Amino acid sequence: MLEQNALHQKILDYIDNKIYNQVPVKSYHKKVHQNGNSCELCHGSSEPVTPADTANCANCHGSPEAVAELTKELEPNPHNSPHWETELPCDSCHMEHSESKSVCKQCHQFGFKTP
Repeated sequence: MLEQNALHQKILDYIDNKIYNQVPVKSYHKKVHQNGNSCELCHGSSEPVTPADTANCANCHGSPEAVAELTKELEPNPHNSPHWETELPCDSCHMEHSESKSVCKQCHQFGFKTP
């Protein structure tokens, strides 16, 4: 069992060094891969060639309604927009492999940062 865990860690280290150094991943999502998940969790494929389907965000973060409930104290609530309610795709603002930008800030000024 100890040898199997050591092998598993070597594989994860290899992935970290070979893949993450080529494709930036947000620090808080690196643990997803370190826990044994692959790109398939978000992209639907172990070797992604297309952007992730944002419906897969719910695998870890919950439904859009649940996320809106978590951020209800923010004014305005970025996950319950007066324009789109809870229907705006996650990747309209949140970018895993590049800098995130709030689509709302294209027209509005808010004091919160988009992770």
